[in-house]
Amino acid sequence: MAACDNVVHHVGEFNANISALGEDMSQRSRSVCWIEFFKTGHFGPLSGAFGQQDVLAVFGAPPIGATMGDGGDGPSIWKYGDIEFHFFPGEPGRKDAWMIFTDHFGGEDLRGAGGLELESAPLRAGSSPESVEAWLGLNGVNWSAVDPKPHAADDLSSIRTAGGVTLTFRSAEGLGARIDSMIYEP
Repeated sequence: MAACDNVVHHVGEFNANISALGEDMSQRSRSVCWIEFFKTGHFGPLSGAFGQQDVLAVFGAPPIGATMGDGGDGPSIWKYGDIEFHFFPGEPGRKDAWMIFTDHFGGEDLRGAGGLELESAPLRAGSSPESVEAWLGLNGVNWSAVDPKPHAADDLSSIRTAGGVTLTFRSAEGLGARIDSMIYEP
């Protein structure tokens, strides 16, 4: 059995459930300020513990959604462009956010999709820890170096912002460290 064989895509059912809420959320759009996110952990109006219904109410239906497990009751991932919301089953009928994640650092700004708009920020594939740290400092964002997860490869380094956002950098041969991923765990 391949690692992804247990992924169940409930796109049709997912879209029907979204429509059943009775509100047209396709026109909803909210912008996220990176500086505010890095300072406070507020991803637009979302902060603290939040669930799928909260994300749906703020950003509307995700362009892409997938659920793991049988019957759609396992963990879920909703994608709005380059940003992923990961959810796990909480109370009956509720899925709570586990993390906000991206590893889609290309040559241009991170992109939102659906109702999620992202303000421009210098977080690109070529961003070094020094350039990101300088940008954070210029914008009044406190940060500290942290050890990557215990199972992480030796070529990783990480910083955590005052808002609890972890930015991880990977060393590339001949290029030095470059931004690799961003994770926020509410």
